[in-house]
Amino acid sequence: RPRLMGVFRNCCLRKPGFAFPKDLQQVFDQIGIKVTEDECKLLVQSCDKDAKGAVNFAEFADLILGPEVDVGGSTYQAQDRHVRHMTKTLVENIVGQGQN
Repeated sequence: RPRLMGVFRNCCLRKPGFAFPKDLQQVFDQIGIKVTEDECKLLVQSCDKDAKGAVNFAEFADLILGPEVDVGGSTYQAQDRHVRHMTKTLVENIVGQGQN
């Protein structure tokens, strides 16, 4: 989990301890992955348990390590897979670049 904390800190650009959709969009952009702000909002909404519009480390860890991500039920299974893919790609790229 220490490496995951490093990835999370790299995603907290506006306020320490919280990753906002625009933060994630900027991080994705920096590693060459083009995503829309709406995709980043979907990513945050999928794990933002307290509905603050940002994720804390516990929520981020649940997104990465948890068995399921719920973005609205079975109708949204494709979005669920997309959220998982975006998150996995983000973590792999940041860890692969040696950022902690």
